Amino acid sequence: MEHDPFVRNHCATEYLDDLKATMGKMDSIREDIEALRDVGANAMDYREHVSGSPNPKAFEDRMARLAELSDKWLTELGEFTEKVDIARDVFMAMGNRDGARALKLHYMLGKTWEMVCVEMGYSYSGMMKLRRRAVDEVYDLMPEEWRRNPIPNAAA
Repeated sequence: MEHDPFVRNHCATEYLDDLKATMGKMDSIREDIEALRDVGANAMDYREHVSGSPNPKAFEDRMARLAELSDKWLTELGEFTEKVDIARDVFMAMGNRDGARALKLHYMLGKTWEMVCVEMGYSYSGMMKLRRRAVDEVYDLMPEEWRRNPIPNAAA
């Protein structure tokens, strides 16, 4: 059974947007962890004479937050790895190699469509045509559960 082009586009775009959100969430957690580690390393300038003692409570709070973020990272890592592996398999199975590359650059590596255009040598309108064809191809290759997404405001 052939699905409506609007349904195909909607479901595949939802799948790709979820992938992009997952990538962003993991990047955000990683950046928070790195920032806390940097603060711990750069909290004191050892060249200056300090008359007071450092605040041990602030350090403990920072270490507790770091442990909390590390636990969150590990919890999310399994789901993240599975989603990325599936997405890579989808992109590798695509016949449209330029389309697969464009989708990967945008949805997995977080580049804007304009940056993808420059990197791949496409005009913006040409890239959007390539994107539409690639998203349609993703529909046939993406996990089955994403093809069953309800469409908001659709008549039942």
